Amino acid sequence: MEQKPRNFPGEIRRNDLNWNLGTTLVGGNPEDLVTKSSDAEILHSVLERILKNYGIALDKDTKFLEIGSGNVVFLDYLIQRGVNATGVDVSPNWKQASPQALARIEQLPFADESFNVIFSHGVFDEGVYNQNQDDMMREISRVLKHGGMYVGTTLESISASPMSGLTSVPDLTGNRFKMYRKP
Repeated sequence: MEQKPRNFPGEIRRNDLNWNLGTTLVGGNPEDLVTKSSDAEILHSVLERILKNYGIALDKDTKFLEIGSGNVVFLDYLIQRGVNATGVDVSPNWKQASPQALARIEQLPFADESFNVIFSHGVFDEGVYNQNQDDMMREISRVLKHGGMYVGTTLESISASPMSGLTSVPDLTGNRFKMYRKP
């Protein structure tokens, strides 16, 4: 018997209770890690160092997915640097020409093993959003290539269990990244 895909609510539910968590990161919305090109430059540099430690280059041959690409500042910066980058967000910025898909993390519109690197900021923060983290990690694992890396910044821990075929790896840079590799 063919199983129907699960239906999810039409919108991401934001938990207003803890909305101010992490606003010191950028002095505003905790989900906006990158709001200007200088932020994007710093994040790009940090990600390059992290990925280099694991033998992954951040270049034109790397298929990169930014989950929660909303304002497209970081996505545009990557593209300007020659990275083959795509974004996905539940409310994408259609005013920009950036390659951005409208989708939920639990239902990514990409083929299996499409990306070498997946990055997100704040999408797992239960203090901000109320989503099914197990489904989110299953989808991230599904679209991540073998040998690929998921790097996420989060104000809280990722509580998905089990990690759906991903192995936790240490952040050797000392930043607050949660990192997983698909063997």
